[in-house]
Parts: sequence; C-alpha cells; structure tokens
Amino acid sequence: MLQAGVSQQIIWIAAQSFKSFLGLKRLATKGRYPAEKVRIPRYLKKDGYFQLVLSTNAITINAGYLQLPLKCIRKRPPGGQGHPVSVS
Repeated sequence: MLQAGVSQQIIWIAAQSFKSFLGLKRLATKGRYPAEKVRIPRYLKKDGYFQLVLSTNAITINAGYLQLPLKCIRKRPPGGQGHPVSVS
C-alpha cells in the first residue's frame, strides 16, 4: 500500500504528461509542431522503467540499500530473488 504522498506524486506525474500532450496537440493544430509526433500518454511495456517517487518518510537508505517499511514488502517473486536497486 502506498503512502498518500507517494500516490500524490504519481498522480502529479500523470497529470503533467497529459498537460504536455494537450499543449503539443494545441501547437499541432496551429501548425507549429508536427502532428504525427503527438501521441497520448500510454502505459509502459511490462518490463519498462518509470521514475520511482518515494517520500523521505517512506524509506531510509542504509549502505546503498533502500529500506522499506514492512507493510510495503510483498512476497518474493518465483525464484526467490528480487530486482537489484542502485542508489546514487
């Protein structure tokens, strides 16, 4: 379950994507941007990457590892290994 702040950030990113789409669509109707390049925002591919938004009260970073609260941790995927995460 996501915390309220994290959920709001995800909604904000989606809203910005649609705002950009509508702005480009407006420019395309005026002839100032190629209409064939304007596409509605869509879901990523299954293995696609997305900007991860976490608030500082949702995680801690210890020795390069993200520590999530216990309620955020789910069962491991088949095979028992999770995905590596690097923090910079």
